Amino acid sequence: TATAPKPTATAADPSLPPLVSATPEWAALVAHKADTTDSLHLRDLLPDADRSALLYKELPGEPNSEPACLDFSRQLLTADTLKLLLELAEACNVRGKTKAMFDGEKVNTTEDRAALHVALRAARGKKIFVDGEDVVENVYSVLDRIEAFSAKVRAGEYLGASGKPIKNVVAVGIGGSYLGPDFVYEALRAERAGHPAAEGRALRFL
Repeated sequence: TATAPKPTATAADPSLPPLVSATPEWAALVAHKADTTDSLHLRDLLPDADRSALLYKELPGEPNSEPACLDFSRQLLTADTLKLLLELAEACNVRGKTKAMFDGEKVNTTEDRAALHVALRAARGKKIFVDGEDVVENVYSVLDRIEAFSAKVRAGEYLGASGKPIKNVVAVGIGGSYLGPDFVYEALRAERAGHPAAEGRALRFL
């Protein structure tokens, strides 16, 4: 939720970019919220077919994958809200920063390193270089090892300390390391092909 702009912390160092909340585009969004969206309700917005069409986008996915569908129509937005948000994104150079991230530039200035989430989700064969090294190739090297290990566990070839096939798996993690696998597990536990493949096995999260 947009809030009123606060004084920037960059006055002592004019070389730093202004805070997002100090831009005129942010101020315009705050004013729009107070004048318009604060008094709206979704039940009044959803019947507007033109608005719903504007706030629904279908984007092509990677090869051999389904398209991505983005539906913002259930958010408290109008066409004017969207216009103001895009103007704010333009003022903050979101396109340029996104490109820098996908290009492997060191956008994490605090740690002077690249943000490589995109490499973890990139298609095999995609090239993302950091300091001259193709990090996507490294990602798939690890993923291939995970796949080979998992296949051995499923086939009963990888045995536990007891000498018996592994049937129980305990996942240990915090934050995204816990939530990500748990969400995948919940999404696939009733999947038609996955359910019989998991017969006799148990996955628990710690």
